Amino acid sequence: ITYRNTIFLNGREGFGVYAYRDRLITLGASIWMRGGRDEDDSDRLRGLGDIDTAAQARVFGRLAIGRARVGATLARDLGGSDGFTIDLNLSADFRPFERLTVSPGVGTTIGDNRYVMTWFGVTPSQAARSTLPAYDAGAGFVSLTGFVRANYALTDHWGIGAVVAVQRLLGDAADSPITERRTSPSGILSLSYRF
Repeated sequence: ITYRNTIFLNGREGFGVYAYRDRLITLGASIWMRGGRDEDDSDRLRGLGDIDTAAQARVFGRLAIGRARVGATLARDLGGSDGFTIDLNLSADFRPFERLTVSPGVGTTIGDNRYVMTWFGVTPSQAARSTLPAYDAGAGFVSLTGFVRANYALTDHWGIGAVVAVQRLLGDAADSPITERRTSPSGILSLSYRF
């Protein structure tokens, strides 16, 4: 939902405002919710404690250059890890048919020490309560993601969309004893209406 090209609520950025938005440049800020982690979700997590769901403050910018789209988001967890992340992504738009837009791209996430240690580290006290060894996870690249987005305009108002992605953990996140799989696929289907 976007009101007067300024206030928005969506699944990508959460609830926020666009400070500036035109065909080439988008700048804004928003609040998003980052899901937590419950130690009861898996035997592997027992003894590590829970990570609370937390609000996340974001500032973001996107730039369109021809078919290419470049984006960056700086986020701070307000609770949970209390850490910072930077998300960078690059994609390109192609229109093989008049109503179909296909956008392949890549993205990466960089986390500070608090974020990476909270999600992928094991403190000595956690190691004593769990079956995992102590592990000091430091700041750096967390993941690399390849994705393809597709949007098809059914009518002038209705559209359907899909995203298929594969994420690969990197660095200390990949080597963490908490990590079971370094590579994870995901997918999203969506329905949209334009007023």
